[in-house]
Amino acid sequence: MEPVPQRRSLSTPNDVEKRRLVFGPAALAVLALAVLSSCTPRAIAAVYVARAASNGSGAFGWFAARGEELVRVGAELDSSACPASAAGAPTYVVVHGLGGDGVETRRTLELLRRARPAGVFLFRWFPWSSRDALVSQLSRGVSTLGWCGTTPVVVLAHSAGGVLASLAAARVVAPPTAPPGWLTVVTVASPLAGTVAPARRDDQQLLMFFLDLGTATHYPAPARGVRVLHLRTSPPADPDMAAFLGHAPNDVGVGVPGARQIDLPRALTHSGAMVYVGRRLADGSFARWANER
Repeated sequence: MEPVPQRRSLSTPNDVEKRRLVFGPAALAVLALAVLSSCTPRAIAAVYVARAASNGSGAFGWFAARGEELVRVGAELDSSACPASAAGAPTYVVVHGLGGDGVETRRTLELLRRARPAGVFLFRWFPWSSRDALVSQLSRGVSTLGWCGTTPVVVLAHSAGGVLASLAAARVVAPPTAPPGWLTVVTVASPLAGTVAPARRDDQQLLMFFLDLGTATHYPAPARGVRVLHLRTSPPADPDMAAFLGHAPNDVGVGVPGARQIDLPRALTHSGAMVYVGRRLADGSFARWANER
């Protein structure tokens, strides 16, 4: 008997918002390791991680937006998840930030779903999985959507999710008949330069992805036919981008080679930026807005 799909409503805020923060042994261990390794992001990141911990580890992987609900597809995407062809309409993949799919993610998913694309998917990840495992899981799923034949595919990745998406851009496998630009990766308010320090010399993954966020990553060139846009927020509206000991998480010199760096309106908050971009994608104004910058 096949397992019953896990469903969650798109119309209600994330359950994490309703729960008391749970600082279980795993969360405390991660925070302790981060402090001891001197690679911890700033205090606000600890709050986001605690929120993610309260969600538990049993509801991660790939989800499809079907009507008003999110239905868990599984840890991996296969051809059974291919959306129906919709005459060139895009397929969207949303990647949340360190704190899980909060209100900003829910609002973005709802905006995109109402635009009637070929499909809308959520990649939900756990912050103390390894960086490379998450990147591989994301790139395999996005590659599958490309091979479904319902291009273009647009990955919209928020905050720390943008680090994962930027790395996955090099690992996706384009279908043989994919046109140029079959995949667009858009990062929003992402600390691509690391939250507290420049890149490590070896650039090897640490024990958990949460720890990797403290330092910058060397991003490889994107795969064939992949376009990358980095949309930058700024302090004080987004305090996560404030410089720490002279190091700026949104350093314009750090990102995927060849990617455009675009400044978002300075009044946008960290969460508000995600909704702003989601709204422009949904109403069809994004391409023109981006080209004018």
